Amino acid sequence: MTIVLRLIRVLAFVMIILVVLAFVTRFIPPVNQLAEINYSTFLDDVKANRVASVVFQGDMLYGTLKDQQQFKMHKPEAEDSALIGTLNQAGVPVEHRQPMGRIPILAWLVLLLGPLLVFVFVRRSADR
Repeated sequence: MTIVLRLIRVLAFVMIILVVLAFVTRFIPPVNQLAEINYSTFLDDVKANRVASVVFQGDMLYGTLKDQQQFKMHKPEAEDSALIGTLNQAGVPVEHRQPMGRIPILAWLVLLLGPLLVFVFVRRSADR
């Protein structure tokens, strides 16, 4: 019985560490932050033929300049077709990607604590 209790304590400790790490990493910004530019600067770069490629992803637009600098920008609320037409005229390759979803906190808790709770439940029912 003491081995089982030790195992449960170790698993609980590991789960606590994983939950803390999940919360900490969620709020730490990535190391390679992209420069955020405004729409008028982006249009100036397109007209000056400085934009190498563009990726539309959700409400964001990510791009690379010809000098390999990367940037991001919030897409304007207006229709995309005018912007895509401007990019096509400038010869800028355009790619569309699906927005990446985040896992809600409740899902994290279920993923991390679920196996522990199942283990404890199975262990208790086996002891009866």
